[in-house]
Amino acid sequence: MVYYAAFVFGIVAIIAVILEKKLFNPLTIFSGIWAMLTMFQSLGLFQLYETEDWIYSLIIIGEVSFAVGYALFRKGKLFSKRIVFTNKSRWSPKESTFVLRRQYVYMACIICILFYLIDLGTLLPSIISGGLSEVRAICQDPDGIVYNRRSGIENAIRTLFVGPVAFAMLPITAVDFFKTRKDKKLLFLCAAIIVLRVITEGGRSVVAYFMLHIVLAFVLKGKKKALQEMFGDNLQKIGQYLKKRKYMVMGVVALVVIGGVALYFTTLARSGSDAAIHMYFYVAMQGKMFEIWAKRVDMEHLYGFGIASLNGFVYPIIYFIKNIFGFSDFPGYWGKIVNMIQATDSEWQWMSGYGRANAFVSLFWFFYLDGRTLGMVIGMFVYGMVSAKAYKNALDYPNDKNLCFCMLIMQGLLFSMVRLQFANVFYALAFVYIALFYKKIRTTV
Repeated sequence: MVYYAAFVFGIVAIIAVILEKKLFNPLTIFSGIWAMLTMFQSLGLFQLYETEDWIYSLIIIGEVSFAVGYALFRKGKLFSKRIVFTNKSRWSPKESTFVLRRQYVYMACIICILFYLIDLGTLLPSIISGGLSEVRAICQDPDGIVYNRRSGIENAIRTLFVGPVAFAMLPITAVDFFKTRKDKKLLFLCAAIIVLRVITEGGRSVVAYFMLHIVLAFVLKGKKKALQEMFGDNLQKIGQYLKKRKYMVMGVVALVVIGGVALYFTTLARSGSDAAIHMYFYVAMQGKMFEIWAKRVDMEHLYGFGIASLNGFVYPIIYFIKNIFGFSDFPGYWGKIVNMIQATDSEWQWMSGYGRANAFVSLFWFFYLDGRTLGMVIGMFVYGMVSAKAYKNALDYPNDKNLCFCMLIMQGLLFSMVRLQFANVFYALAFVYIALFYKKIRTTV
């Protein structure tokens, strides 16, 4: 069945290229990624357990639903008309753009850095003695030294502000990077947050995310337009400009190299000599992890009814209720869903004869938790429409805010192998903070 799944993903990816007349689009990205993932799963290396066929049937259903939702929005007339509930004087997208509220962004970044510096002071002995692998283990322990010393107010600030703002800064900085007059303060503050997160979280995902956003910003703006914004309108003078700004060019190259080296060494620090094996499981264990946790929710008869897939937006409400009323755990039926989602990260499962793993249940599991097969159909259909809408806005009205939104959507599709990103509170609230950080202004009279 895994080969059928790989075939369906491959066919949809090809159709998406024909449909969009572009290689780079959300449907091609999603389908292409999952075509490769299913092929890696079919290899069954390093004693990877075989995934049952019904899981691949669900995955195929999810893929088809996503593709239908995407195609209907992009090429159909079902959602072609914009509905406006405000007065007639409302500015149209062509008459307006969005500018960054830079002073607010600087202040938000500084607050984030201060909180990460607190973590650095707490973890410094562990960093010196055990490196990033020990830091990662401490951060994954809910009863570890990082979390025990925090007050309820500090936890709330970190959950509802620091994490989401740090997430939002990646696409914001990447979009700003290709402007003629770059904001060096913004770049410095974002770089500081990235470095501190790598050191204090023991992870490398933030580096990968930022490098990804740089590439996405370059491609979405259009290569020529990105170069024009970066170097000015006269592209013929780029060579002279690069020669004069050789140190800037060297800095950009160094940034990419440092990012790659950081990813390499943080991987080695966490995985050691087994890094290659771990990398294979990262791209091959999704089917088995989906199966393990699907059976778990079936056994407990849990249905999320939308809470699981929208956990990133729902969680702050549940978190607020929990802390206001002093509950020791998340309350009611909502709490069961939240605890199940958190268990996928905290509980390690045997997915191979080689070892255990956490997370990597893929986006499909969240829709399955919400409503089983029907949840997969509805959830993936809506996700396809949302992806199409974000992509359309980025192409038709390529202002900075629309580009940031589209880049986050594409990031979610690229990392759909891990989880549904909208279930992550930092990812979900990043959309909110991006909307707040950009101010709408009129460009025409």
